[in-house]
Amino acid sequence: RKTMPEKLMPCRRCGWKAKLETWSSGGFMCMAKCTNPDCFHPEDYAKGRNPNKVISAWNNGMEDFDDE
Repeated sequence: RKTMPEKLMPCRRCGWKAKLETWSSGGFMCMAKCTNPDCFHPEDYAKGRNPNKVISAWNNGMEDFDDE
């Protein structure tokens, strides 16, 4: 039974909405990151192959999470 992914929480640094980006060159990957181009740390993001783990990591403040 599949569980629905958690909802992405806003950026912990600036409060803006976060987004989940996906791509498939070299295999499926995704990352959660802030949508604010002026965020203090826009390079901080959670990435990996499992969207549920990436969303959970972002929501729990582990922006530098990488499940590879």
